[in-house]
Amino acid sequence: MKRIAFFLAFLFLISISGCNRNNRNARIKKDISVVIRENEELEDYLYLKDMIPIEVNDQWGNTLINLSGIIPDVGNLPVDLYISETFSPDQIKTIIDTIAGETVQVYEIGQPSLDYYKKCLEEEYSAIELLEKELAEFKSPYTVDEYNVETGEQRKLTIDEDYLKEQIRILKDGAANYAHIIDNYEQKDRQPIELQYAKDDLEPSSDEMILKGSFDHQGENCIVHTYCYGKMLMIGKRDLGSIAEGDPVQYSNLQDDGTYEKRIGVSRQTAVEIAQRFADSITGDMKCRISFPAFGYVTEDNEEYVWQCYFTKDIHGTEVTFEDHEIESADLFRNPIRYESLSIAVSDKGVIGMTWQFPLAFKEQLTEDVKLMPISEVLEIAKKYFSVQDYRNLEINKMKLSYSRIDKQGDEEAFYYVPVWDFYGTLPKDEYDPWMDLDRYSFLTINALDGTIIDRSLGY
Repeated sequence: MKRIAFFLAFLFLISISGCNRNNRNARIKKDISVVIRENEELEDYLYLKDMIPIEVNDQWGNTLINLSGIIPDVGNLPVDLYISETFSPDQIKTIIDTIAGETVQVYEIGQPSLDYYKKCLEEEYSAIELLEKELAEFKSPYTVDEYNVETGEQRKLTIDEDYLKEQIRILKDGAANYAHIIDNYEQKDRQPIELQYAKDDLEPSSDEMILKGSFDHQGENCIVHTYCYGKMLMIGKRDLGSIAEGDPVQYSNLQDDGTYEKRIGVSRQTAVEIAQRFADSITGDMKCRISFPAFGYVTEDNEEYVWQCYFTKDIHGTEVTFEDHEIESADLFRNPIRYESLSIAVSDKGVIGMTWQFPLAFKEQLTEDVKLMPISEVLEIAKKYFSVQDYRNLEINKMKLSYSRIDKQGDEEAFYYVPVWDFYGTLPKDEYDPWMDLDRYSFLTINALDGTIIDRSLGY
């Protein structure tokens, strides 16, 4: 329904736009270079001083636009052209060294180090000792709160003698497995390598070029992978619970209920500061936009909690909006279309993993001072759009100026960064996905140069 509503709104906007200014303001998709040239000829394009708060309901009385907040006092902004980059082996090695805090050796994917298995065995013995002590002193059953991964809710777990005995048995089986690995460990499975691109051996038919390797950090075995023709980089603890045992641990975001700071062992603010310092050391133009508590399975039976910090670029002192829209899967066959973002996982040990997808490098500045549309016209477009959308009881209460990526026509490797207006709002809790973060979900994105609507789920 949303796609139908968007299409109808878009057609409506096109139909009303050609009646003034000799069609210079037509709501059609144009190449940005054309938009810039046209805008520079429009003397009546203004700064943001003509912002006027409005309040209007759609035709069903469902959507309220109440923009009485403070709009950023900015003038005209530059437009830049960026090109898609591929992570180089040297760049990846630099990032690895930054995570580890030293120059480290990279190995082929194979066994973790002997020290890693010895550390795991020590942890199993320590856990067994604690449980056996609790069992010896056990008096009566009691309940504890446990997070239910399947439902995302807390549940009550009864601790009795049978439960303790079962947990001890599981730990002893794990310890026996680690002891067997240590006794039969062969160093030849950890041959050092130089990172280089190669085809994925697991999928011979794939043209995807990847880098694979592992290294040790803080007693943990870490994995390095690139995907999507070398345009997505993932580094983190080795997921020994996966089938292949050759992927970094993937962390799933959680809704923050105020309990995760204790589980993670570091405050959200400190984690963001740690992540920002790390990001500054590997790239100088990205800022943390949002953070979540998250968890992942280090092994099949061992989960770990972290702060997941998400970064996007800063361009000319203005942020690039962090996307909260899923890209159409059918369009993923293009190379590439996802937005650039950097996510950094932080625990009480510091940075323990990261995912950096589709980095873009500055190529040229197309204009130093392109004129923005009058706010009054932007608001008129927003009113007309929301009058035909299918949200119910949506209240739009904030608009924000930021940069967004737009495809360069005829060039799959080049992208414009243009100023846009994003419209944010609220919905009743029973009318939206509880995992949707309304603070960063733009219900409408309007190109601040020509008024066209940008569909973030498509990337343009």
